[in-house]
Amino acid sequence: MCFCVRLCATGEKPVRDQSAFAGARIDSSLLLLGVSALIIKNIIGQTKPQGETIMSKLPRRFVSAAISALALGLALAPAQEVRAQTSLKFADGLPKSFAYYGAMEAFKKEAESRNASLNIQLFGDGVLGDQKAIMEATKVGAIDMSVVASQVAQQLVPEFGMFGLPFVWVKYDDWIRFLQGPVVAELAKKMEAHGMKVLVVADGGALAVLNSKRPVRTPDDMKGLKLRVMQDPMQVDMIKAMGGIPVPMGTPEVYTAIQQGQIDGNATGPQLLWALKNHEVARHLTFTNHGRAAGIAVMNLRKWNALSAEQKAALEAGSQAFFKADMEFFTSSPKTANDKVVGFMASAGVTVTDPDVAAFRKATLPVVKAFQAKVKSPLVDRALKEAGIE
Repeated sequence: MCFCVRLCATGEKPVRDQSAFAGARIDSSLLLLGVSALIIKNIIGQTKPQGETIMSKLPRRFVSAAISALALGLALAPAQEVRAQTSLKFADGLPKSFAYYGAMEAFKKEAESRNASLNIQLFGDGVLGDQKAIMEATKVGAIDMSVVASQVAQQLVPEFGMFGLPFVWVKYDDWIRFLQGPVVAELAKKMEAHGMKVLVVADGGALAVLNSKRPVRTPDDMKGLKLRVMQDPMQVDMIKAMGGIPVPMGTPEVYTAIQQGQIDGNATGPQLLWALKNHEVARHLTFTNHGRAAGIAVMNLRKWNALSAEQKAALEAGSQAFFKADMEFFTSSPKTANDKVVGFMASAGVTVTDPDVAAFRKATLPVVKAFQAKVKSPLVDRALKEAGIE
């Protein structure tokens, strides 16, 4: 009664999340337990002068109902009060402004809504370490889940390097279809030999060329341009093949390096170019899509195997939500979609030039073939054949 009056008097709206409903069930169960116990105690405690109890005079069905209510309260309260939680740490080594963290939030929301026993704790901004560190921590079980770029995952499984091959998946639809296809599914299983379960392989973005010298449409236009690249051998080889001079460098010093003429530009994703404000010191952009990256979300394999079938199903649903949110970051988000960011730079005075994809693809084919020969993997052969590269 008190519980009902409190709700009605305060005008509280019915809660909709599972934890709140669970709390309400606990309150009502404890209330039922307390009231029933009080009734029985008062009944038993009242005795007439002749030693005859009140209980003996009450209808048997009333007494039975009170005892049943007491038993029901005893049964319900512990069951609702004790609910085991499985806590899982999910880490990202990149800034929260990038695609992965928003996708992690979607993962958490979907998985926890499917299974109330899951408690997923998110750690972004590299607070638990950079991508290499969190991958190693996931491998040994110090972190339960992490998301890393394919360039990092290839340190354990070399075939993951194929995601960054130049001009293989030029069209976005082909790229997304590949990520969801059988080659990637089979590739993901190779991580299990390293103690990790791949939950999802998602888009990690595409590369562009921004420089301070001139518009770039063909490999001839790239000649002599000193461009910052990640410290990744694949990206170094790509820029060389495209005609440029690669300069491995961290992101914080790029702006000043372009401004002072130490380098001519940056070859990275448009979102990062915009976030770093490189467009203020380099005014020529070509969204070449010359290389891509995949985001690999992994989980410690022992932790995965210890989950119930229901918990695994919830995490799989969360993985689908991760993929969707990540894709929206690059395709439809008003602040981060590729075409939107390119438009922002154009509005800021940057000249945007369309690349001669066929010319660049021909120039970088030796990089593709060198990787294929080095890795010697049927999966890489299948992937390239599907993309039209024999």
